[in-house]
Amino acid sequence: CFSLNPCDSSFFSIFVIYFRHEALLHYVLAAEAGIEVSQTNLAHICEEKPELARRYLATNCVWRYYNFSISQINAPAFAYLKMGDFYYYGYQNHSKDLELSVRMYAKAALEGESQGFFNLALLMEEGNSIPPYILDHLEINRTLHSSNISILQELYQR
Repeated sequence: CFSLNPCDSSFFSIFVIYFRHEALLHYVLAAEAGIEVSQTNLAHICEEKPELARRYLATNCVWRYYNFSISQINAPAFAYLKMGDFYYYGYQNHSKDLELSVRMYAKAALEGESQGFFNLALLMEEGNSIPPYILDHLEINRTLHSSNISILQELYQR
């Protein structure tokens, strides 16, 4: 029997090498208990081993556990990026939602993730607008930027 310590790096090694279904059960229990690191790890396992996820879990665990992860107080920036991508492209039975995608990328940017700024700039280059309240949260003073080009430069510089 394994101890339920999702922060233990050997936990994932055990999962990969020996007891996939037992380790998966421990990850599910920890993730459902609200332990963020287990939520993101389980989402990653579901992405990397979709056949295992389909066999043992009756839910779209990639979406479910990344979504749980971003609901945490100290959610990791990469989870915001992942959900931003899911909202941007659409994910399985979830439709595209540009507004939520922008919000996820902005949250990643606010966590210091440069990829969030980059993705927001790409959205602008595609002709999408970033709502003023998002620019305010990112501390981009719209009055100092006379055009979208200068806002793009600001986003790319960050």
